[in-house]
Amino acid sequence: MANDLRKLAQMAKKRLNGASKENESVKTNTYTVYKNLYKYNHKIKIVKNDDGELYQKVCTVLSENFDNPFVLSELVEPAVYDHLTDEEKMRYMLNIIDKYNLLKQKYIKEHIA
Repeated sequence: MANDLRKLAQMAKKRLNGASKENESVKTNTYTVYKNLYKYNHKIKIVKNDDGELYQKVCTVLSENFDNPFVLSELVEPAVYDHLTDEEKMRYMLNIIDKYNLLKQKYIKEHIA
């Protein structure tokens, strides 16, 4: 039983390592999370890191109303968001918030300053 589990874990590790070598455009970030005195390492693959479309949305939203309190609802893609689990939804929203803050600063530098 223990050997089977170890063998499955080794196969999964090989798959993860092999995927990053095959496609160098795919980035893998490792995040460490502490919960209930345990340390968890999560590997997250970033397949698409193109913020061009999101930046266009941010520009249109900020040009219409700079102090829009509902900006996140306009940036979220419903086709993606509806098919996520609760944890994935939280991660998706936090990712959108981080990107929005960066893109807002970029917008301010380009258009206002």
